[in-house]
Amino acid sequence: LPDRERILLMTRLARCYSFIAQDGDDWERAKDQYESIMKAYKVVTPQGVLDVRVLQTHPELLGVYVEEGYVYANLGKSDSKLKFQFDNASTVFSNVLRVVQANSEPWWQAKFMVLQVLFERGAESDLKLARVGLENLERSNPSFDANKFGMKDKFLELKKQINQVMGSAGR
Repeated sequence: LPDRERILLMTRLARCYSFIAQDGDDWERAKDQYESIMKAYKVVTPQGVLDVRVLQTHPELLGVYVEEGYVYANLGKSDSKLKFQFDNASTVFSNVLRVVQANSEPWWQAKFMVLQVLFERGAESDLKLARVGLENLERSNPSFDANKFGMKDKFLELKKQINQVMGSAGR
């Protein structure tokens, strides 16, 4: 198969596994499929960063990589023994921030997910980092994305959740 068709079929299979995932084993199957796509196309360098040349050749792989990050986050939520997967999710979304244009839709989504992953991991230090990251982002972008990409409400909801868990004055 030509690369584009192969990527499409591999991605469809990974998405099918994600759509039906209900537990850690199911998410693990989805993770394995996403990882096989990333390895087949060498999207991530041995240094652990995105290979921009690969993404220039196959720009659709950036979206597939983002989906892999969501799978890692869901794995982290699925079982306390898999909380380390939150680190993998964070790495994915941080890598995306390094290669996309600031204030673009993928940038806003990755920014949100970095903070969401910290919140979901739930350690006190993670909650503090999420809160500070959110405050800094809001300071430089008072209306976040101004809902241009539908992210403002998500950031405000995350802020509300963080404040509920930490107490609105707790720092």
